[in-house]
This record gives sequence, structure tokens and C-alpha cells, in this order.
Amino acid sequence: MEDSPQELTSVLEEVGGSGYVLTSSSSKPSGYALGSQYYLSNASTKAGNTSFTSTSGGTETGHSGNGYARITLVK
Repeated sequence: MEDSPQELTSVLEEVGGSGYVLTSSSSKPSGYALGSQYYLSNASTKAGNTSFTSTSGGTETGHSGNGYARITLVK
């Protein structure tokens, strides 16, 4: 990928269960190796009882099985 990490603006949506989103305000353990160029912006997680767009394009409330993330490159 030719784009620099600073140009990557990511949006995480429709993620349920336990999860972690790396942002500037995330809790990080001492010695954490990833720098700010890897932070996500405009990131969010959704509660299991929230209606959201399903992986098939419709809507669903809650989700079973694997989670789902949508990451968008904004230039």
C-alpha cells in the first residue's frame, strides 16, 4: 500500500462482544509497541441490543458468530 498510515482514517462499526479499538485515548500497557500512526479515528463499537447494518446489507439487532468490522480508507 502506497498510502502512509497517517492518511488512513478508519471507522469500526458493528463490532460486538469483547473487543479492543486502538485510539489515542485507549488504555495501553506499559511498553506498548504500536505508535500513534496505528491509531484509529472515528472508531465505535455497538451494544448487542442495538440495531445496525448487517453483513448482508439489511439490519439486525445483535449478532451471533464472528464479529464484523468495516474499515474505510479516506484520502
